[in-house]
Amino acid sequence: MCQDYAHIMITLCRLVGLPARYVSGHLLGQGGRLAWVEVIAAQDGAATALALDPCHGRRTHSGYVTVAVGRDNTDVAPTSGSYIGAPSGRLTGDRRVGVVALDIPLR
Repeated sequence: MCQDYAHIMITLCRLVGLPARYVSGHLLGQGGRLAWVEVIAAQDGAATALALDPCHGRRTHSGYVTVAVGRDNTDVAPTSGSYIGAPSGRLTGDRRVGVVALDIPLR
């Protein structure tokens, strides 16, 4: 459902001339995949990506973990795979934040 909300918001943004892109990731503590939108807007004389979650009706925060960014859901297919081994273990994760330049068409 969040994918649908993200696609609708991207379409509406683009109709009014705002560049927007699809973001796929996770919301810590929620489980499962989540989609939200980054809208590129002018702020203080510079372009800023405003990350908005239309499904929850709010701006994103540090609990949102970006996995992939693209034009739509087809650009950010989820990762998949399999594990063969002992059934015991512990899944852990780590997160590093940094600024990267993306060469993705926004429209």
